[in-house]
Amino acid sequence: MKSISLIRTIIAFLAVGFAGISTVSAADGDLGSTSAANSTVTLAVTDAVKIVGLDAINFVAYGNTSTGQATANDAFCVYVNGAGTYTLTATASADDEDTDSYTMTGNNTDDTIDYTLAFNGSSSVSTTAVAIGVASAAFTGSESLTCGGSDNASVNIMITNAELLTALTDTYVQTITVTVNPV
Repeated sequence: MKSISLIRTIIAFLAVGFAGISTVSAADGDLGSTSAANSTVTLAVTDAVKIVGLDAINFVAYGNTSTGQATANDAFCVYVNGAGTYTLTATASADDEDTDSYTMTGNNTDDTIDYTLAFNGSSSVSTTAVAIGVASAAFTGSESLTCGGSDNASVNIMITNAELLTALTDTYVQTITVTVNPV
């Protein structure tokens, strides 16, 4: 019983003793008819990126009068705050049968067509292939969310003539995800 009473006395003493203590920072002003104090204003700006205008990439039908490789591309906008640099990475959808390569699968058959993919940091066409899941070269983003109404990036898909000649009649599809990565 005495120990509980002693503990209560110590707690009461500490509460009264610490209540009178105030902390003073170096930025506090002095007591007077006016007072001035300093404050540091801090803002952390983190990476902000956005892809605008990336559309489905559709090839024209390849048939009995077609020759050579098939190419299709799409231009789009990449915003990076402060017009910073970025890379692009393409990955295949988890719903696709082959997520480790650029491979389209026939809707009605199990036939596949392999293709290559290239990114360019402008709306012109690039032929430098990028492996699936591997980042492209670094490009400069736009400081406008819509690139001022024009495009500053493009994706180009190429299918070799040899792939096309061995393909079965079908419609081939693969869903890819393009990710912008600030550098």
